[in-house]
Amino acid sequence: MNKDSHWIIILVAPVVLERTFIHIPGIGRRTERELWQAGIDSWDEFADFFTRPTALSPGLRRRLETYIPQSIDAVQRRDAAFFSRLSRLGEAWRLFPEFADRCVFLDIETTGLSPVFDTVTMVGLYDGHHYETFIDGQNLQDVPARLKKYSLVITFNGAGFDLRFLKLAFKNLELPPIHIDLRWVTRRLGLKGNSVFAGTRRLRTWMVTRPQCCGRAI
Repeated sequence: MNKDSHWIIILVAPVVLERTFIHIPGIGRRTERELWQAGIDSWDEFADFFTRPTALSPGLRRRLETYIPQSIDAVQRRDAAFFSRLSRLGEAWRLFPEFADRCVFLDIETTGLSPVFDTVTMVGLYDGHHYETFIDGQNLQDVPARLKKYSLVITFNGAGFDLRFLKLAFKNLELPPIHIDLRWVTRRLGLKGNSVFAGTRRLRTWMVTRPQCCGRAI
């Protein structure tokens, strides 16, 4: 499967962001599951929240009243940063289909494994349409400016390797506000993959073949 066919699978994956509530401060996984179990499993049902016989605490009602409209507006404005809490919770993958046009796959090559003693020799970026290579001594210095174009960056073990190297290589580096590290996402799903594209393929396949689990199983 080539990279373009990988991207097609992203576009047909089910949208799970609109079924997400844990990006709202004060709402955790348990409360989110309770909302789903009560039949409140989509932002589209916001208008019906308060006509249902479901018992919601005053505090939870206020949070939903405040943040659901803001969430819908953030998606319309393509503001992925609004959902940054999902990154801290390890749930940034839920943004994947909705912001596919604003994400970039990133992989690097280095002279060794130490971010302190070794250096970056190459950075590869793929946005679903074009693959760019940035090489030390040629155009590596252009990486920070290029990364500013995106809202999501997808890596495999980027938290422990790729992004650590880049932060040391480029002072004041501004990374996309959302990071999806497929090493940990695929591990939680019981999927195997040892590269950014292998991990992405397995995640997308899981989302396509098990849409009923998206936003519920994790």
